[in-house]
Amino acid sequence: MLVKYATAYAFLFFIPMLVTRKADLRYLHHLLIIFLVYIFVLHIYAFATQGFSSHILTGGFLTMLSLLYFLAVSRNHVLASSSTAAFFVKALVIMTFIMVGHRSGFIGILLGLIALFFFNKTSAVKEATALMVVVVVGAGAAMILSPSLLPKLFERASTTFDSSQETYQLRYDQIFVITRIAMEENPVIGKPLQSEAIERKRVTRATGGTFSTRDELVIAPHNLLLEWLYYYGSIGLLLGLTLVFVAARFIKRFLAENKSDIQNYQIGVAVLCCMAHNLFFALSNVTVLSSFATFFLYFPLSILVAISRNKKNFSRQEPPILTAALQCQKRS
Repeated sequence: MLVKYATAYAFLFFIPMLVTRKADLRYLHHLLIIFLVYIFVLHIYAFATQGFSSHILTGGFLTMLSLLYFLAVSRNHVLASSSTAAFFVKALVIMTFIMVGHRSGFIGILLGLIALFFFNKTSAVKEATALMVVVVVGAGAAMILSPSLLPKLFERASTTFDSSQETYQLRYDQIFVITRIAMEENPVIGKPLQSEAIERKRVTRATGGTFSTRDELVIAPHNLLLEWLYYYGSIGLLLGLTLVFVAARFIKRFLAENKSDIQNYQIGVAVLCCMAHNLFFALSNVTVLSSFATFFLYFPLSILVAISRNKKNFSRQEPPILTAALQCQKRS
């Protein structure tokens, strides 16, 4: 587990060193699009061979796909994406989100669009409208291709905000169990890293004024803050909150420094919207047990770090014809 996590963080550390030019960022962007197509095809294959199942491929990659979505929303010449390619990417991302079945990911996209509304109202409204169109068209296609699939999708969507359903009750109950176990067993540095999401623990419960102790299944907390406390202890929780604070300040400073450079500014806004999605997704799902989920969660920030470290290479440059005209005017 230590090797897996060290690898994930090493990638985050080295990306700003490897991505130093616009061309590097474009190659990385194209690689992510290829990964998006691969994930989409893999879902189709999984459903065709195993039938419909929520979270059939877990969904830890949604934090990366959200970055592709918001980069497509704010397309510019740095990424060299056409309007057709941007539409293709956004549609594929949304369809993949629907197939994964993580309702929190879809809500996170809407939160990202709300964040976008403060920077570009027209674009946010347009994207929200397009999002609804994709959902309606996707539901229609599901009705035609697999009539038995649509009721399952509607049933899952209808329980999104139903706090009385078993999923919410179980996770709410686990908050107190997880917190108590974390503070009693590993309050400082957390429990040893392991890949199990569910384990059996001795749990003490109060029922009708009496206390009983029995073995119960303890589910990994579906909340980033509780995960930090449970797996990394109070030190990890403090470091995690510090990281979120530093990241927020960095994004704010990046936007302020690049306000006059529309290309970099658009990428900064896209990352901000993406992180709004990622944090909400991480506060609603298990993330720290997967090194890939850990990597994808912070991956958008590494792109901003790369641009900030090599600002001259990423700054907007005037077209050669205009540059020559300006030079001639200056000499005259």
